[in-house]
Amino acid sequence: MRRPFGAGGLFVRLRGEAGGFYRALGRGSDGRYTARVKVPRGGLASIRFGLDGVRIVAGHESPAPVYFPLDNDPFAGQG
Repeated sequence: MRRPFGAGGLFVRLRGEAGGFYRALGRGSDGRYTARVKVPRGGLASIRFGLDGVRIVAGHESPAPVYFPLDNDPFAGQG
């Protein structure tokens, strides 16, 4: 069963067909989030949705994003 959740740091990450990564932060609450993204020139090579996370090991912090699967992912199985 799907349940709404609250989170900070929701993001959308795009990889352009010509290279480079683009990132947009999402906003929302009650399990409904939106993000406004601009498709890079040349089109998309991939798209990912996730939450910002932090990993702490021996007192050192490093980024640890958590990605969500995309229903009907048009890029599934590529690359």
